[in-house]
Amino acid sequence: GEEKERQEQSCVDQLLEKSRIELPEEFVHAETERFIQRQVLKLYYAGMPEAEVEAEAKRLREDGRDTVLKGLRSYFLLERIAEKEGVFATESDVEGRIETIAEHYRRMPYEIREDYERKGMMNQLRAEIRADKVRAFLREKASVSAGKEGA
Repeated sequence: GEEKERQEQSCVDQLLEKSRIELPEEFVHAETERFIQRQVLKLYYAGMPEAEVEAEAKRLREDGRDTVLKGLRSYFLLERIAEKEGVFATESDVEGRIETIAEHYRRMPYEIREDYERKGMMNQLRAEIRADKVRAFLREKASVSAGKEGA
C-alpha cells in the first residue's frame, strides 16, 4: 500500500542521490513541455475554468522542470537496474495489470487491451510494470539489508 510506495520511493531517491545521470537540456525541456501539456489537458477535461488552468500552467512552467527531471532520472535509473538484474514484464504481468485497470474502470479486460493497443500504449504499460517490479526489488533488497544490520 502507501507504506510500500513510500519505502520504494525512498530507495529510488537514495540511489538518485548517489547516481550521476546527466540528461541533455533539450530533452528535459521537450519532456517538460509535454508534461505541462498533458497536465493542462487533464485540467480542461476535468472542467477547471480557463483562468485557473492558465494559472496552473504558469506554476507548472516554474516548478514542472524539477518534477520532470526527477521523473526522467528515476526512469533511466530503474531501466538500468532492470537490465542489470534481468527484470522484465511478462505477458502474465501485462494481463494482470490490464485486469486491474479493467476492474477499476468497470470495463472488460479486452476493451482495455484494445484501447492500449490502439493508442500505442502497450510499451508504456510494460515499462510501468517493469519499473514497479524494480521498485519492489529495491524495497526487498533494502529490507533484507536492514534485517542483516539489525541482527
